[in-house]
Formats: sequence, C-alpha cells, structure tokens
Amino acid sequence: SDLAFRASDNGGALAMCFMQYRDSKCRINNVTFIENTAEIGGAIYADQYVFYGEQMETLRFSGTSLEHSIIHMTSAFFLKNSAANGGALQLNNVPAVFEDVKMADNTAQQNGGSLLLKGLSVMHLNRGQFRGNNATSGGAIFISERSMMRCLKCNVTFNQATREGGGIAVSFLSGDTLPYAFQCDGCLIEGNQARLGGKAYCLFVKF
Repeated sequence: SDLAFRASDNGGALAMCFMQYRDSKCRINNVTFIENTAEIGGAIYADQYVFYGEQMETLRFSGTSLEHSIIHMTSAFFLKNSAANGGALQLNNVPAVFEDVKMADNTAQQNGGSLLLKGLSVMHLNRGQFRGNNATSGGAIFISERSMMRCLKCNVTFNQATREGGGIAVSFLSGDTLPYAFQCDGCLIEGNQARLGGKAYCLFVKF
C-alpha cells in the first residue's frame, strides 16, 4: 500500500499468475500507476489457471458480494498507461473487487482503453471513475468471452473508441449458467464517443 509505480524499462508494473484452489490473494491499497506500458495490461496483468468443468460455480450478481475474489483493490489511480490490449489493466479468469479506483487517459491500441476482462473474469467495482481513455473498441472498458462485471455508482465519461463502444464494449458468449455480462447500478455514462455505440456496444453470441 501507499506506493507509486512509474514506467520501468521492462514495461508494466505488476504481473500476477494464480492457480485455482490455491487460495492465493492479492490486496492493493492506495497505489498510483503512471505511464507504464506493456503488450498486455499496461500497468497490471493478472491471470488464473482455471479448471473448466461441470462443477464450476454459477456466478450471479443482484447485490451479492464476490466472496472468493483473488484481487481486492482500493483507492488506486491509473494514469496514462498504455498497451495493445487493456491500456491500464487486463484480467484473465480472475475474480476481483475494486473500490474507489480511478482510470484516466489510458490507451489501448485494440481493446479496453483502461480495462479488459477476459476468460471467466468477474469484477465488482464500487465508485469507479473512467475518464479520457481511448481504444479501438471499448474506450474505457472491454468485457469479452464469458467475463462479467458489476458497476455500482461509477462514472464513465469522455472516453473514445475509434470503432465501437465509446464507454463500454461487451463481446459476450452467453450460456445457461452465465445470465448476463454487465450490470450497472446508479452509474453516470456520458460524453463518450464511438462510430458505433457512443455509450455502450453489446454483441451477444448464444450457445
């Protein structure tokens, strides 16, 4: 806690790899990430090796807490980070709880100007702020594959995508055990720009 990460020679700030059933945890508190760069996840990349099977827990929101989160982040600021995907942060198969996190002026060449969720990632975000981020798709946030995200009292403002989803882009594979990809309660989404879906763009593939 109480740290600042700024661009290093080897790119990015943190890379984390977790194994399912190992009960590994990461807590980040009061940290600033400035001008970091990497191919994936400009400031942070986190991955979890997951067993895909019939015993996987069904994940739902409806106001419930995410009890088995691997990453718990509070009071963090991501500024001017960049990557090909996930300008500030990319999670792959990672459950996470974020509170009071700000992401501003981050850039992705492809997807997720500030944040990219992939695989089976699940995020609960309370009081998040996304402003002035840029990407080809998902100027602020890109949710892909079977990932899910719930925002509570978040501001997504003045982000830009050159293609779709100025604020948020969702490209989701939907099945019976995964009811929806994105839930936003009490949020402000305004001033975002894109060729398709200035506020949000959703592509659902049912299987």
